[in-house]
Amino acid sequence: MRIALLGQPNTGKSTFFNRAAGVKARTSNLPGTTVRVNESPVRVDGEEVVLVDLPGTYSLTPLDPAQAEVLSYLMKGGVSGLVILLDATSLARGLELALEAVELGIPAVLALNLWDQVPRKGIEIDVDALSAVLGLKAIPCSALHGKGIAEVLREAVSAAQAGSIPRAPEYSKDVEAVIKAAAAEAGSRFKAIKAIEGVEGEWGISPERARELASELERARGRPAWEIIAAERHHLAMKTAEATTSRLSDKPSVSSRVDRLLMHPWLGLLIALLVFGFFFWAIFYLGGWIERITVEPLEAFFSRILAPLEGTALGAALAGVADGFVGTIGIVLPYFVPLILSVAIMEDLGYLPRVAHLVDGLMHRMGLHGKAVIPFILGYGCSVPAVAAVRIMENRRDRVLTGLLAPMIPCGARTAVILGLVGYFMGGWWALAVYGFNILVVGLVGAALARLRRGESWGMVMEIPPYRLPTLRTVWFNVWLQLREFLVVAFPLLIAGSILLGLLEYWNVARYIDFPLSPFTSGVLGLPRELGLTLVFGFFRKELALIMAAQALSVSPAALGAVLSPIQMMTYTIFVVFYVPCLATTLMTWRELGLKVALGAGGLSLVVATSAALLVRGIALFLAIL
Repeated sequence: MRIALLGQPNTGKSTFFNRAAGVKARTSNLPGTTVRVNESPVRVDGEEVVLVDLPGTYSLTPLDPAQAEVLSYLMKGGVSGLVILLDATSLARGLELALEAVELGIPAVLALNLWDQVPRKGIEIDVDALSAVLGLKAIPCSALHGKGIAEVLREAVSAAQAGSIPRAPEYSKDVEAVIKAAAAEAGSRFKAIKAIEGVEGEWGISPERARELASELERARGRPAWEIIAAERHHLAMKTAEATTSRLSDKPSVSSRVDRLLMHPWLGLLIALLVFGFFFWAIFYLGGWIERITVEPLEAFFSRILAPLEGTALGAALAGVADGFVGTIGIVLPYFVPLILSVAIMEDLGYLPRVAHLVDGLMHRMGLHGKAVIPFILGYGCSVPAVAAVRIMENRRDRVLTGLLAPMIPCGARTAVILGLVGYFMGGWWALAVYGFNILVVGLVGAALARLRRGESWGMVMEIPPYRLPTLRTVWFNVWLQLREFLVVAFPLLIAGSILLGLLEYWNVARYIDFPLSPFTSGVLGLPRELGLTLVFGFFRKELALIMAAQALSVSPAALGAVLSPIQMMTYTIFVVFYVPCLATTLMTWRELGLKVALGAGGLSLVVATSAALLVRGIALFLAIL
């Protein structure tokens, strides 16, 4: 038996899934976090059921790849029952999707999530009346606190076993007449509606007949058929919500008063800069403090152990292990962990979606879709989910443009390079300047690409979640997922890369790789020739570019400032921030957008990285500011 979770973004679907299945799917207050179908077996009253977490969608009319995936999955016929999750504090909006979903003819239950927020917002919902009006069981629950989940799943399984098909909504007589006429040929009310709406696909009725029936409705109403049906659904949702909901207080909520300040067009941006500035300084000072107290003791410890093996191949390999371990523990993690913790807190608080709305206008000025800001924000944590999130955009032009730009945002690994090199040796203001320069370059490149590939820039409609006090469980969940990926995937690569570099240097092979790269490394970028190989390894994981730089230059990470000038550190950092996306990001781009776009992203980033590094180096030399 397969039970699918269906709901709009920010209704707590993934949180419900995690609680029910005990798995660790990433949750977020940003739409686009769930971009593929997740499945997990669960036991409900002793029976094994496959629970399915579908991507969040506002409608079953596919306007973007994520919505198309939801519709495709539901139409395959393998779903035995539906759990339709609604935000109980925004009942009318959620009911529109619920009314559309019940037309599928699949046994379903209605889960009124965020129930703990209902009394706080001065709302009262008559659950029994709602169940009676809709003809399906409505159950209050709170996925965040684990309440009501078992009852929801129990009712969903019971409905699926009984084959209880929900009662279809009833629209105006003329609309119902057209739907019934189409359903008689299509064999399904849902297929009939999709055919009338003009959705592409096989709906069991000829396109000509569907068009004829749609035209009949359009002549009577003077509007497109899809708009007429959407209006009918909206009216019924509003009517149902009004009949079953009452507001106990009309006073503006604390949340709305805070939003007047935080979402003010200009003041909100200033506050956002202050908030991000605070987190930047916290990460910088905390990471720097940890680096100072860990690197030297670790280096001294490994030096004593490896001294007897100096000059041997085994010693070179173990020295590589030591360098990788010291670099990871003393340099990468001190900056990486506070960064993903900060992002997780702001996501769980509900602040990041508000920032996304604030910069929506900036996206349009660049010629990009307003939703492009979502992959950009996700990119500060990791470029892989950032590229995956491009599928929330409706057309390929916007997906391609965003997919080319999102990997240029400094992810957690590149943040470790920025703060561990520029920040540690040159100071926090220079590290902050790197972020500012990055935003400027991404904006200019985005504007140039948008002009080369012209198209209409659509507006952004995005759910603004309520403010929620971050919970330790949810924050730790999201931090641990990224930290676990680093420890399982990146850490072994860092150690293996360090061992390989140590052996290449021991066997005098590294110079044969550095030499052909030296015209670019030394001639163009003005860097030590030995850093050529580190840039190659940086393609696999960006942290390698920092850890292996010290190893390649035969100094400890804490002594990099003695062998690199400030201009060289800034040039190297700028190049690493922009150049070729890491292997995982490249593979995700290939998967989402195709091989040509993945190769194009690599080529574009190389050109941008070289140009940006040369520009910074040239300005620094000309003005003698570094």
